[in-house]
Amino acid sequence: MKERATVVALEEGSVWVETQRQGSCDSCSASKGCGQGLMSRMMPGREHYIRALPGDDPRQRLAVGDIVEIDVPDEVILRASMIVYMVPLSMLIFGMFVGAWMFPGDPGAIAGGLLGLLAGAGIVRWHGRYVRNDSRVQPRVVSTLPSDLVARQS
Repeated sequence: MKERATVVALEEGSVWVETQRQGSCDSCSASKGCGQGLMSRMMPGREHYIRALPGDDPRQRLAVGDIVEIDVPDEVILRASMIVYMVPLSMLIFGMFVGAWMFPGDPGAIAGGLLGLLAGAGIVRWHGRYVRNDSRVQPRVVSTLPSDLVARQS
C-alpha cells in the first residue's frame, strides 16, 4: 500500500511523516457498515504521524517539509490485522471456556472472558513492541515527489 506523506521530523535511521486519512471509504461497497468508514466520517482529514525508514537509495536526502511516498507491504497489513483482531478474540473465547470450566456458571465465564481479553490485548501490545524495529514490517520511503508535481495534483 503506497501513500503520500509530508516529512515532519528526522531521526537517526528513520523519518517521521504526516499522512492524512484518505477518502477511499467512498468507493468501498461496505462503507455503510464499516467501523473505519464511520471513524473517517466522524473525524475527516485527521492527520497521522508514522515512523518510516528512509529509502534504499543512499543518494536520497530528505528534509523536513519534503513530500514523499511511503510503502507498507500488503502482507504486513494483513498479518497485523489478523494479530490485532484475532488474538484478543481468541483469548476472550478461550478465557470464557476456562472460566466456565473452573467456576461453573455465567460469572465464571464472564470473568474468564474478560481476563482472556485483557491477556490478548497484552499479547498484541507485546508483539507491537517486539516488531517495532524490525525493518521487514516498517513503512519505507520509496520516493520523493517533486514539489511542482504535488502542486499540480492538489
